[in-house]
Amino acid sequence: MATIPACFVSNDILIVVVLTHISYQFKVLQNFLKHMVEISYKQMIEDGDMDNSKTDMDTSTIPWKYLHKALQTAVGYHTAILDIASEMESTFSKLLLVAVLDTLILICVSIYHASTVRNSGQQHA
Repeated sequence: MATIPACFVSNDILIVVVLTHISYQFKVLQNFLKHMVEISYKQMIEDGDMDNSKTDMDTSTIPWKYLHKALQTAVGYHTAILDIASEMESTFSKLLLVAVLDTLILICVSIYHASTVRNSGQQHA
């Protein structure tokens, strides 16, 4: 009988871990978006489209193709995160339904069992 609570706890922990992972992936995406222009600038320098002897970064000189590539990467990553979240929702919604139904059945059985037990402290006339 001790395995039933362990199943509920392990399911809850699994859900928390997956949601935390998705949350951190959004943080990674947020960080990428903050540094997207810098990443595009570095990519432009690596490709040799600009002289890297300049010390200051002029973002107005970054061609659209580098910004577009970084934006495509961000959109693709965002779509992948949403796909994982959708998959998680469809998987765990069934699991949570089963867990709620199991809990409901256990509560009903416990209430029925408690209602059939006689109170030994009562005196019968």
